[in-house]
Amino acid sequence: MIPLLLISKAGPQAGLFSASLPWILIAILLTLAVIAACAVLVLRKAEDFDRRLDRLDQLEDIRAGVQRVADEHGNLDLRQVEHALLDIRDGQKRMEDRLIQTIEALRARPSESAEPVQDAPARILADRVFGRLITLGYEQISLLTPIDELDALAQDGKTGEVLVEARRNGVQCKGRIAIQDGVILDVELRSVYSAFP
Repeated sequence: MIPLLLISKAGPQAGLFSASLPWILIAILLTLAVIAACAVLVLRKAEDFDRRLDRLDQLEDIRAGVQRVADEHGNLDLRQVEHALLDIRDGQKRMEDRLIQTIEALRARPSESAEPVQDAPARILADRVFGRLITLGYEQISLLTPIDELDALAQDGKTGEVLVEARRNGVQCKGRIAIQDGVILDVELRSVYSAFP
């Protein structure tokens, strides 16, 4: 009340001030409204930031899980893994070489129709034997079992053995492959040196 009395005693300027007073109040209210709106936006951004920080707390759980797995498998010998990977790579290389040899042999063959049809099961079984031995790391594989016996072993209900010779890491190996119903059951090859004490 005192400021209004002072204004009213001020004279002709008092009328100008009293006429602009509602506009000043509106400006102050608008300023307060803008400040309140900015405060609401800042609070929303702060809440969004808190949610993002909560997501980052999950990273700690992930780190703890990774550390637990590392502790459980920390005794894994990297040299063994490296040797296993090298063996796999060498097996793939040998398999690739054998496939290339087979493809070249098929291209060199004059005609497939000239061969008897009944040899097909024996050839499939022989290919299975070659494939299994190649994946096991053998090379220079020779089947000692005649083709007619392979054909008999490829039939359903038949059980027997395929005799083979092969090399592995430069060592000559001999052995047998157990077959039942045209499926390989067991591979048993030993180096020729194992016969000696």
